[in-house]
Amino acid sequence: MPCGHRRARPGAVDPVAPRVREYLGAEVGIDEDATFAWVPTLTGVSRQAIFAGTPPFLFAGSIGSTHKEAALWRRFWEERGRRREQIAYVCQQKQEADASLVERIVEAVAYPQCRVLGAVVGVVTGSGGLYSLVEEWVRGGVLGRRVDALLRAGFDVFITADHGNVAGRGIGKPNVGAVAEERGERVHVFPDATFREQVRGAFPESLAWPPIGLPDGYWPLVAGGRGAFIPEGKVTVSHGGISLEEVIVPFVGIHAGAA
Repeated sequence: MPCGHRRARPGAVDPVAPRVREYLGAEVGIDEDATFAWVPTLTGVSRQAIFAGTPPFLFAGSIGSTHKEAALWRRFWEERGRRREQIAYVCQQKQEADASLVERIVEAVAYPQCRVLGAVVGVVTGSGGLYSLVEEWVRGGVLGRRVDALLRAGFDVFITADHGNVAGRGIGKPNVGAVAEERGERVHVFPDATFREQVRGAFPESLAWPPIGLPDGYWPLVAGGRGAFIPEGKVTVSHGGISLEEVIVPFVGIHAGAA
């Protein structure tokens, strides 16, 4: 998977690797790292960056959604010599059971020509939810079955996330009407710097994030600290901002044979 990464302390941000190792045993090699999500840590930005393997300005036309992920994933690998029939993409649908997703993953890798698979797995929000879900996957064998099916098919497996989440408290909801391109709880995106500065004046603790690697006309305003652009005093679990919990995510490599 196209992704730069940095070394993290084992277990520092990663609830996944220790539980995978416990389930799969010593015969499986596991490498634990961490990587950075793209800021703003919105799904349409940071998840597409994973599958495209490019800065977001190169997929400007789909930055507000994820509907082009499969095409971006195929383009990345085709540019590196893979044929279309060798590339697969599977995304867990809303309310789709884990068992159904496992079946679709197994079906994809069973295709003789398949050499590369990108899979999106839905996760409940919040670090507590992630820990609980990983525990449930391990106890129920769902995670193990996914990884085992891929290892048996001859794949190396890489697990990461598009972003983390953080609990935020409302600092007020900007009255932006149709001006904002995107209105997340932790970040608002504006079509130009002037509009952004007007809103920032009402929220002086917010951060005007520089549009590095972002498309033209994409100017993020990030809520300061653990704030959220929701009614004052309300609490939410969301993403889009620049806290460590949102930006630093696990990057785990799994391969057959002990490390």
